[in-house]
Amino acid sequence: MNENVSDLLLSCQRDAFSVSGTVFGLEGDLELSIGEETITVTEDGEFEFATLFQVGDEYSISLSGKEDSDGTSVTSVENFECRARFSEDLITGQVSSPRIVCRDYSEQPELFSLSGTASGFAGSLTLLNTDNI
Repeated sequence: MNENVSDLLLSCQRDAFSVSGTVFGLEGDLELSIGEETITVTEDGEFEFATLFQVGDEYSISLSGKEDSDGTSVTSVENFECRARFSEDLITGQVSSPRIVCRDYSEQPELFSLSGTASGFAGSLTLLNTDNI
């Protein structure tokens, strides 16, 4: 081939993904770990780990503390308890669903009801209560 090529199509795909999430109700400092990496979160808002994962890798965020009876990572900060939700899964792309919820779990939270109407589909519908955000 001795001529210029002008119809080359180049497609780039990201092959490494990070894990991020959001902290709610934090009062104090909280250490989060994923693999060998530990970060300190000091206020409500978003966090992100620098560790990159490949599609198909497993990740699990842990809090400095212990595991609850259901396997949820739990730690105490000030007079609050923090619990990790949606904190482990397989990497299929960028991850931003993990939630760290801190509150006084010894107090009964205010309860609210949820209602609505589902229409326009055939089959069944299952609702799942994932507890605390």
